[in-house]
Amino acid sequence: MMTNTACLRTDFMTAKKHLSHGFWNVRTLRENSRLDELVEQALKFKLNFLATREVRQLSFGTEILKGHKFLFSGQDDHHREEVGQLLNTKASKALLEWKPVNSRILTAGFASRHAKMTLVSVYAPTNDADSNKDEFYSILKYVIRAAPRYDIMCVLGDFDAKVGDDTEYASCVIGRHG
Repeated sequence: MMTNTACLRTDFMTAKKHLSHGFWNVRTLRENSRLDELVEQALKFKLNFLATREVRQLSFGTEILKGHKFLFSGQDDHHREEVGQLLNTKASKALLEWKPVNSRILTAGFASRHAKMTLVSVYAPTNDADSNKDEFYSILKYVIRAAPRYDIMCVLGDFDAKVGDDTEYASCVIGRHG
C-alpha cells in the first residue's frame, strides 16, 4: 500500500463541487502516445478520475504526465487483466493511499475537508471458470467491506455482464445483438 500523509485536508470534495468520473477499456497503454491520449480525453471531459482496463502494464506502479497521476496494477508475467486509475491534479493531491489488490482490483483512498472516499477499479472475469469468478467476487466483497465504514464508496470498472438477447423484454436497453 502506497501512502501520502502530506495531504489530510483538501477542498477536493465539497457539497457544492461536482466530481466527474469515467471508465475506458483502453486496450493498451504500453506506448507513451496512448497515455498522452488518455490524459487528453480526461482533460476534454473534465474528469477527476478515469478508471481503465487492459492497460498492458506489468506489475504495479505510477506514472506522472501533465499533472495527472496514473496508478496501475497488473500481473508480473503477463500483459493481461490489468486495471488502472488516472487522477487529475486535484485528485492526485487528495490521494491518501492506494493499493494494487491484484491484477483485476485496485483501490485508492482520497481525503477532503469533510469526508473521505474510496475508489475501487475493477475488471471482472467473463469466460473464466466459475471458480475464478467466485474468487474475484469474494475478493471484491472483502475489499469493499474492508474500506473505512464512513468513506464514500465508488466502484468503477467492467463487470463483463451478459444481458442476453431478449429484445422484446427490454428493447430500449438491449440492442439486436445483446
